[in-house]
Amino acid sequence: MQDSIEFLSKQFDSLSKTTKENTEDIEVLSKQLEQVNKVNRGKDDIIYNLQLRFLETEAYVRNRNLEIHGVEEHGEDVQNIVCKTAAALGVIMSKEDIYAAHRVPTRNQTAHRPIVVQLRSRKMRDDIYNQRKQNVYNRQVNMKRSGNGRVLIFEQMPYVLKELRWKAKCRASEKGWKYIWFAEGKVLARKIENSNVIRIATEGDLEQIK
Repeated sequence: MQDSIEFLSKQFDSLSKTTKENTEDIEVLSKQLEQVNKVNRGKDDIIYNLQLRFLETEAYVRNRNLEIHGVEEHGEDVQNIVCKTAAALGVIMSKEDIYAAHRVPTRNQTAHRPIVVQLRSRKMRDDIYNQRKQNVYNRQVNMKRSGNGRVLIFEQMPYVLKELRWKAKCRASEKGWKYIWFAEGKVLARKIENSNVIRIATEGDLEQIK
């Protein structure tokens, strides 16, 4: 009996020692894992901030640009269309105010290709954009002076943000969010009227739409 008690006691002491060592090892590993997570979080923050800076730079270099949608194509002077569009919005400008203007491809093969225009001043761009909610029709701006289709004015979006806005709209449709829009170089989202506005800067931000 005595021998059995001594054996069990030794076994218990050995088990206690092993448990203590394992606990210490777990504490060390836990601290190491926490450090790794901190480093990774830091890397994630750095990458995210770099992505934001890239997008902001992309938006900045386009801050004198506008897209004009819905103008019928008739073999044309695109700069003249831009001037007529501005005039229809009550903004007087000339071709000298235009740095460049041209049509660009669109995903919708049945739609008229939009016109991208880069103006020589941010003020001129803002003057036109701020009047964009006025109704302007094809007959006022295209070469044939015909058509009742509306002409729409938008900020020019970098391609990466166009793709991001499209993905945000798809997710918003799935999750019941009502508002996805682009303003001042940012893709923004709002679930319902008067709810908080969130910024969608990367695909990871799409998780906020839930």
